[in-house]
Parts: sequence; C-alpha cells; structure tokens
Amino acid sequence: MARGVRGFADGTVSVALASYLTVLGSGLSVAVTGALFLWMGLLSALSAFLSVSIARHIGLVFTHMPAQAFLIAAALMPSVGWAIACLLARSLLSAMYVPAWNSYVMTVVKPQEVAVN
Repeated sequence: MARGVRGFADGTVSVALASYLTVLGSGLSVAVTGALFLWMGLLSALSAFLSVSIARHIGLVFTHMPAQAFLIAAALMPSVGWAIACLLARSLLSAMYVPAWNSYVMTVVKPQEVAVN
C-alpha cells in the first residue's frame, strides 16, 4: 500500500515538469535548459552507484528526504543560479534510495508473492 501511495505521489508532478517550470521564468535558453537536464540525468545515474555506501551510514529514509527538500527549495530560490544548484543537488540524491529499497523488498517479499505484469 505504501509503495503504491508513494508511486502515485511521485507521478502526479514529474521532476522534469517541476524543473522546467522552475527555469521557465528565469529566461534560460533551450540549450541551457537541455544542458541542465543532461547534467541532472548524469548526476541521478551517479547517485545510484553511491547509494549503498551512503545509505549504510545515514539510513534509507535520509537518502530520500533531502532530495525532495532540494526540489521544493529550487522553486523558492531568489536567483536562477541557486535554483539550478538545488536541482543539481536534488539529482545527485534522487536515486539513492532505489537500490537500498529494492534490496529491502527482495528480503521481505517472497518470490511467490511477487506480481508479474
């Protein structure tokens, strides 16, 4: 149930839409916005590799909450530079909970309980 609610909440406003709306009012060019999305994607991929060591030290929950805080903070920043910094920081933390969450689910859910789509 909790996973379904979390998935619904994540899907209502995509990060790409929130990021686009954040930089829309700043007057950034399409090229700069594209470069921003490129770096956000690369940092998000990097976060998956860093997740195991960081989650071991600070726990599963604390890898997810700062990422969401950076997303909210990006919309509240007074300048586009700070908003971009928040979006990049969010991307660096965004996928950290995924490997830890998947390994946790694999230990709790029995193979016969897994639904196949």
